[in-house]
Amino acid sequence: MNYKAFLVAAIVGVLLAGLAGIHAFDTWNIRLTDNLYGGIQPLDKIVIVTIDDRSLQDIGKWPWARSAYLPLLENTAGSKIIAFDLTFSEPDGNDATLAAAMKGREVILAQEYHTAQDLMLSPAPAYSDVTRAVVNVFTDSDGIIRNVPAKVNGSPSMSFALATQYLGRPPSFDSDRLTVNYVGPPSSFRHYSASDVMNGKISADVFKDAIVLVGVSAPDLHDDYVVPTSQGTRMPGVEIHANALQTLLTKRFITPQPYLSLVIVIMIFAAIAGFMANIPMRYTIPISIGLFVAYIITAIFLFGRGIILNLVYPLMTIILASLATYGYIAATESQHKKYILQVFGRYVSKDVVTHLLSSKEAMELGGIEREVSAMFADIRGFTAMSEKMTPNEVIKVLNHYFGDMTDLVFKNKGTLDKFIGDALFAMWGSPLADEDHALRAVTCALQIQESIRARDVEGIPKIKLGIGICSGPAVVGNMGSSQRQEFTAIGDTINTASRLSGYAEGGEVKITESTYLLIKDKVNVKKLAPLQVKGKEKPLVVYEVLSLKA
Repeated sequence: MNYKAFLVAAIVGVLLAGLAGIHAFDTWNIRLTDNLYGGIQPLDKIVIVTIDDRSLQDIGKWPWARSAYLPLLENTAGSKIIAFDLTFSEPDGNDATLAAAMKGREVILAQEYHTAQDLMLSPAPAYSDVTRAVVNVFTDSDGIIRNVPAKVNGSPSMSFALATQYLGRPPSFDSDRLTVNYVGPPSSFRHYSASDVMNGKISADVFKDAIVLVGVSAPDLHDDYVVPTSQGTRMPGVEIHANALQTLLTKRFITPQPYLSLVIVIMIFAAIAGFMANIPMRYTIPISIGLFVAYIITAIFLFGRGIILNLVYPLMTIILASLATYGYIAATESQHKKYILQVFGRYVSKDVVTHLLSSKEAMELGGIEREVSAMFADIRGFTAMSEKMTPNEVIKVLNHYFGDMTDLVFKNKGTLDKFIGDALFAMWGSPLADEDHALRAVTCALQIQESIRARDVEGIPKIKLGIGICSGPAVVGNMGSSQRQEFTAIGDTINTASRLSGYAEGGEVKITESTYLLIKDKVNVKKLAPLQVKGKEKPLVVYEVLSLKA
C-alpha cells in the first residue's frame, strides 16, 4: 500500500477545501446546480394573467388606461387574492373608479424601488388604501435570477406579501433573501391572456379561490429574465413572483450545503482517490464513474429535500486528487526505474533490467536470502605477467578479457557483481530468482574458457583462468552506507566459490557438490580428490566440469 499517495490526495483535498472557503469556483457550482431545478408540480391555486402580444393588439397601445382593468377585476371576482405586477404610479383620470372597484377585495399593487435615486416608486394616491408590495428582482453576477428579497427598504416583496395575505400571517421564513425553488421552465403555471380574461372568454370558475397574479409577458415590454430553468426562454417577472410564492406556501426551501459538510465530503473523496492509486487502473475508471454518478444522484435526491450539494469541489477532488496521486506514483516509479538502472545496469543484462523494472521483486532489495550459484574467475600467473607490462598494457589486457567475460555473463542471464583485481565475481539467481542458476553458471564458465582458448588478438597475450563455482544460500542486496552502497552477495556460498577458484588450474572449471547435484544429469564431470579448504572442518567434495551433455 502506497501511503504517500494518500498524503498527496489529502494535500489536494486541503487545497480544494481552502478554495471552497474563499468561494473560488462558486460561479461554476451555481451553473451546475441550476440543472437540478424543476420537475415540481405547480400549485393549481396560483393563476397568472399575462399581458401578452395578443392583449396589446386587442386592448391597444401600452400603457393602458386604468379603465381597461375594470373588466379584469370583474371577471376574476371569485379569486382569493389578485396581485398586479404593474406600477400604477402615473395618475390617471380613472384611478378613483379602479380604486373603488378594488375595495372589498384582497388586492396587492406593485411598487418599485430605484436604488440609484434611493426612491420608492409607489402607486398613485388614489390607491393609498390598497396593499403594496415591492416587485424588484435582483440578478446574480452571471445575470440569472435565483433569489428574491423578503423586504426592500422596509417594504415586503410581492411573493412575501401574497403569502402573508393568503396565510393570514407572515410565512415561516426568517432570512432576508429567498432562494426560489423554480417549479419548471417558463409557462409552467396556469396562465391566460389578459385580453381573454377581460373579454370574458375564460370561465369564472378558473379563478375561484385562486391567487391571481397579473403581469406582462410581451417581449417588447422588457419584463423578462433568465432563471435557472429558462432553457433558452426568458421568464416573465410575474412568473418569478409566482415561483417564489409557491416556494413559501409549500415550504420547499433550499439552502446550500454547509461548509463543514463540504469539507468532510472533499476529504472523503480525497481518501478514495488515494485508495484508487493503489489498485489496478482497470478498476479505478469504473469506480470513478460510479462515484460521479452516485454523487450526482445523491445531489438530485437531496435537492428535492432542500439541500443544494456542491457539485464542483467533490467532483474536482476525484479528478485532481487522482491525477495528482497517479502523477506522484509515475514520478516515483520513474525515479525508481532510474535507481534500478543505476544499480543494476552495470551488473546484469538489458533483459534482466527490463524484467526488474516490471517486477515488484526489485522493491525487495536490501538484504534477502536467495539460492544462488556464485562464480569466481581468476587469472593464473597474472602478477608475474603484469610485472613485465606497463600499467596501460595491464589495463588493456584486463579490459579485453573482462569485456568478453562480461558479455558471456550477461548472455547467460547472470549478474556481474564486481571485478577484484584480476578476478571476476558473477552470480546467478539474483536479483531475480532462477531455478536454472547452477546450469547457467556452469554453461557460462565453459563458454568463457572456450572463448579464451579461441580468442587470439595481436598484441594481447594469452591468459589462463581458474574458475570456481559453488551453489547454495546467500544474502543478497544493497549493502554499505548511506553515502555509498553496492549490490552484492555475502555468505559461505560466496566464500567457498572464491576459495575454489584459487584451487582451479588455468582452463579448469571446478564446482562444489552442491552445484553438481543440481546439474548432474546435464554435465560431464570428473570427481576430484576432496579439498581441505580453510575455514571448513570437513573436506570439500569437488568436481571438474569437462563439458555439457549433448
